[in-house]
Amino acid sequence: MTLSAQEASSLSTRGLTKSWLTCPTRRRPPHEPNCLIQTEWDLTPISLRVQGEREGKSAMTLVVRPARPDDATAIARVQVATWRTTYRGIVPDEYLDSMEEEPRARYGRDVTSRDAEAAGKPFVVVAEDTGRGVVGFAAAGPERRGDPHFCGELEAIYILQEYQRQGIGRRLVREVVQRLLQRGFNTMLVWVLAENPYRRFYEALGGSVLCSEQLTIGGKTLGKRAYGWDDIRHLAGTPAHASK
Repeated sequence: MTLSAQEASSLSTRGLTKSWLTCPTRRRPPHEPNCLIQTEWDLTPISLRVQGEREGKSAMTLVVRPARPDDATAIARVQVATWRTTYRGIVPDEYLDSMEEEPRARYGRDVTSRDAEAAGKPFVVVAEDTGRGVVGFAAAGPERRGDPHFCGELEAIYILQEYQRQGIGRRLVREVVQRLLQRGFNTMLVWVLAENPYRRFYEALGGSVLCSEQLTIGGKTLGKRAYGWDDIRHLAGTPAHASK
């Protein structure tokens, strides 16, 4: 499949275009005005690997909870900061340096203001260090392309660099999966940049590569992959062998 002229024009003017390559069973999503921000949201760049508390790092009190509209600014801050630390050298510097928080905060307020308890709506959960505020978040909901098999989608996970590898990502994944199961979703997929240095974590969790696509960010063509789980019930507890 390819983009319509209207979709390609809209995305390319923002420095980002997509090409659907090897997902013949997937339907192209309709054009959305927030497509640039939503696509950034989708690429889940952070590390979810779990390690012990780092030497010299004081203990923190972490709370994982549903996001509120007043978290939107902090969520946008985490998103922009994580893109810059994770994708430097992968995504063009000009694109990363031009990312702004406020448009993403508006998008986040829109998402968190919806009835997130409804089965057909996306939701966001945040990881909050009670001494600092929101340091990470995850977004999920129904699969957005009408896939006939995968009904849930892990849309994004972002954690500030200094808080990675402390088990926060694992806690966010577990919370997301529990909420998807409550909504009746037993399968899930996630999209990850092919050059994401942490993509193998999804494989360690049992995710299988479903297909690949291309997108252009800041004039550079990149690949991304979809990982899928046929049954996510075991992820509600995140088995120890996947916590690497």
